[in-house]
Amino acid sequence: MRGKLGLLLGLAAGAALGFMFAPNPGSKLRAEMRKERASGGTGLNALKNSMKGAGKEIGTSIKKSKYAEKASELKDKIKKAVNRDEE
Repeated sequence: MRGKLGLLLGLAAGAALGFMFAPNPGSKLRAEMRKERASGGTGLNALKNSMKGAGKEIGTSIKKSKYAEKASELKDKIKKAVNRDEE
């Protein structure tokens, strides 16, 4: 029983996070899910695709911040080298 409750809570939390970070507005996602269900599907592929898009955006943001940090460190090193040469 405890494992099932944890699974349900995990699924609910994952769905909530997926909707929060989804790249498409909720109305568009719901329309895609309705369209998929009307054609005999479950509607989960639309949600899966939306979550994939959110994951890609998060990954891109992480990469950009990592490169920005490295660029800032490099800029600081260059400034120190230039200042040292001026002295």
